[in-house]
Amino acid sequence: MNIGIERSLQSLDLLTFVYIFVFVVLTLVKLQFPRKFLSLCSCFFSKSFFTDYSNELTATFSLFKGALFLVQNLIFSIFFYTSYRLIYPDTSVNEISLFFQIFGGVSVFLILKYSIGLVVAKIFQFSEFFMSVHALKFSYLKVISFVLLPLLLYQNYALSENEQFVGVVVAVLFALLLLIKVILIVVKNNNVIIERLFYFIVYLCTLEIVPLILVYKLVVDK
Repeated sequence: MNIGIERSLQSLDLLTFVYIFVFVVLTLVKLQFPRKFLSLCSCFFSKSFFTDYSNELTATFSLFKGALFLVQNLIFSIFFYTSYRLIYPDTSVNEISLFFQIFGGVSVFLILKYSIGLVVAKIFQFSEFFMSVHALKFSYLKVISFVLLPLLLYQNYALSENEQFVGVVVAVLFALLLLIKVILIVVKNNNVIIERLFYFIVYLCTLEIVPLILVYKLVVDK
């Protein structure tokens, strides 16, 4: 007797389209920027990416950054979308609309966070420190999204009866990777942080803690 797992076909069709688009963009980026892409993938363990491409990392926009920003946001949107469907499996919503609302929310949140951070950095005159931290965050977030991608694929498509357990593992890993990201940023900037502790506190409160509290209030604590 075959035991099937009930899944939403519309949901999988939507995610399949998104996954294909993500892999197409990643393939094009790797073909266009092969050395830079491989260097980025190893940035958790090596400083070469930050030293070899320091000028571009401090630039506001480039084709490389824009394409990977799109990929990153799509992967994070899949993560939040899948998490929502696991937490509220019986919710009757338009899945396409839900996914693109999540994608829009993630994109707007990160763009606004960067824009506000740039303004605050100019006001308090720590633009150089802000751009240095932003370059690290840009790189680490991309690698985190790359790590999540195969796990999300397994969660969405593998015929496993432990889908919720896999979802919890993915969520815990995501949180752990974010924590590692913060630790690496602090370690790589410890000398600057000690010299400019006030600016670091302003940055941490204004651009890291407060936005997360606002998102929690808007999304969770209704």
